[in-house]
Amino acid sequence: MKTFDERRKSVNEYVTKIKARRRRTAIMATSICLAVAVLSAVLFIPYNTTPPDVSMYADSEYYAVIQQLNLATFQKPKYKNNFEALCDLNLWRVKNPGAAPGEDLLITSPVAKEEYVETTDNQVQGVVEADLMKRSDRYIYHLYGFELRVYEIAGEDTALVGSYNVGTEHEIGDGFNVTTSAEMFLSPDCNTVTLILIVFDQQMESCTKLVNLDVTDPSNITPTEEVYFVGRLVSARMAEGQILLAYNYSVSKSNIDFSDPATYVPQYGTPENMTCIPAEDIVCPDQVSSSRYTVLCKIDGKSLDVKGATALLSYSNELYVSRDTIYATHGYSHKNSEVFNNEYKQTDMTEITGVSYAGDGLEILGTVTLEGSVKDQYSMDQYDGMLRVVTSTAITGFQERFFGEYVSVTANVTERNVNLYCVDLSDWQIAASVIGFAPEGEEATSVRFDGVNAYVCTAEVITLTDPVYFFDLSDISNITYTDTGLIDGFSTSLIQLGDGYLLGIGYGEERNLKIEIYEQTQDGVVSVCAYEKSASFTENYKSYFIDRERNLIGLAIDVWGSNESVYILLHFDGYELNVLKSIRYEGNRDRVRAALIDGDFYVLSKVLRVEPLQ
Repeated sequence: MKTFDERRKSVNEYVTKIKARRRRTAIMATSICLAVAVLSAVLFIPYNTTPPDVSMYADSEYYAVIQQLNLATFQKPKYKNNFEALCDLNLWRVKNPGAAPGEDLLITSPVAKEEYVETTDNQVQGVVEADLMKRSDRYIYHLYGFELRVYEIAGEDTALVGSYNVGTEHEIGDGFNVTTSAEMFLSPDCNTVTLILIVFDQQMESCTKLVNLDVTDPSNITPTEEVYFVGRLVSARMAEGQILLAYNYSVSKSNIDFSDPATYVPQYGTPENMTCIPAEDIVCPDQVSSSRYTVLCKIDGKSLDVKGATALLSYSNELYVSRDTIYATHGYSHKNSEVFNNEYKQTDMTEITGVSYAGDGLEILGTVTLEGSVKDQYSMDQYDGMLRVVTSTAITGFQERFFGEYVSVTANVTERNVNLYCVDLSDWQIAASVIGFAPEGEEATSVRFDGVNAYVCTAEVITLTDPVYFFDLSDISNITYTDTGLIDGFSTSLIQLGDGYLLGIGYGEERNLKIEIYEQTQDGVVSVCAYEKSASFTENYKSYFIDRERNLIGLAIDVWGSNESVYILLHFDGYELNVLKSIRYEGNRDRVRAALIDGDFYVLSKVLRVEPLQ
């Protein structure tokens, strides 16, 4: 039998063992918890998806290069964290069986450089027109209202990755208000978006503002250069990295002060430092019909420095830009010299001035005067040393009756028709013309030049009849033409499609939407088929989607008698026009844009919608 001391010793030993066992268990549990915490930190901490910050090098003269290299060398992680990477079984597979021992088998390609993709159906190849949508092979840039939105292209998973507020209706900074958002360019290297905005200031009134945005990181869009032009935007182009800007400057008769050129001469620069256009760069026509200038500027796309400026007094809105020349129009009325019994006639006339932008600045080339008025930019075309122009002539009769000190004047249009001119640009003389080729009383509603061919739609808008004329201009000494004969409605846009077809978008017999396909045959221009819809539609050509390779046509419509606002996509199969898609849009139909990317159709309005084409 154990003594008391022996029993106490046994108990103490047992208790010590229990305590040691519990201590080891606690240490093990703590170690396991710590290991789990460390493992979780290693597995689930998200990878960094933002390129390193290089702003500390902003003072370097190579900062632009540093920014580009930083983006080009940054490899965006494929996985969110280590756990997601480990779960990819492909990591454990040999992807390069022929590799030498020890060679890395998981070779990754460097990030591809973003490439520019043209979306606007430009009138002249190589001369890019400003628009509300531009894109690269990776991003869509869309200007809607007062916001620039950047979407990363991913089909139905396309998501907004960045935006930039260009101002509100109330404030843009520096005392300026935005009256409306305008258009934009995307630089060829896809690093810069140039916004062209119409802003308002109480002192300078309407201004056109250009601002460059650095979009190398769409999640952090930052403004860089900016410049102001006193006047309201007409249109803009980009060619070879140069921006060609046209804007109107109207002289305020109530504020004019001839001792102060700033009150009657167009200006550009910054609000603190405006430059008046020199007198030698201002062109005054013989017939001045208004106190408004059309100002043409050549601007470096990167720095926004003005390289040249020309102001054309009394000129209008219609401009055509070729690969080397800007053509501006000046419309006025010419009073015939014969007056009989206080009756006389006036004829619409157009003066066209060519301004070359091929050199370092701008250079006046010449001027020609034609009878009639020019509808739009598509009514003019430069080809093989010739400027081809379609005009609509209106001769108006006036009668004056005198009642003491007062004179009563009545007017009525007595003659109306359509003309085609070919102007030799070597001497700015009319080399050939076809005068009054349409039925009496008609005007040109749409024109399209295509190489040696020209298409002209004429109509008497009241009666809604639509002959389309095909001109062969291959030999201007023997110009020939044929027509479709009378067709209900008329086209407001004529567009070349693939395989020799012509597309007309306009109005039908009941002023509804009518889309018609024409074909040139040996016997003349023949209507192949038409699509009609009781709907209102946009006449803004830039809002149309045109795919000549696939014979696709898209535009925004509002269906009559319903709240249905849809963007329709039609396909011409050689026989009929068939609706492929009808996608709801929101907002202003003139500002809707669309794109077909990798089999998905994107409609950009107030919201973005994406649907597979098939």
